[in-house]
Amino acid sequence: MKTRFSPLTGFINALGARLGTSLTVQNGVCALYDGEDNEAAVIELPEHSEMVVFHCRVGRCPERSADLQQLLSLNFDVARLHGCWFAVDQGDVRLCAQRELATLDESQFCDAAHGFIAQAREARAFLHA
Repeated sequence: MKTRFSPLTGFINALGARLGTSLTVQNGVCALYDGEDNEAAVIELPEHSEMVVFHCRVGRCPERSADLQQLLSLNFDVARLHGCWFAVDQGDVRLCAQRELATLDESQFCDAAHGFIAQAREARAFLHA
């Protein structure tokens, strides 16, 4: 029986094979962590959505409103963020991206995931500099 997560599960299995590890999808969500236990990427297919969402924590929300405004203004720096954006969730700064699942094949999905993970690493380093 096919579930709505079937395409995502297949893509996650392909990503796991590329990474040389076993990955699982639970309730439409797969979380990957780096060697320092940072979120490398949380990949999810929200209910009633055709978009696969990539996101991860890259830092804490700035306390000063001017710093938060500066952070969120980076969302307009398309060259730096390569289609990603920053969001604030429960005091954390998260890097986010989304792709339409139907437009991806396994290779494109894996490339998108790798690109997001690299972008998250760069964003984390930039925010902590």
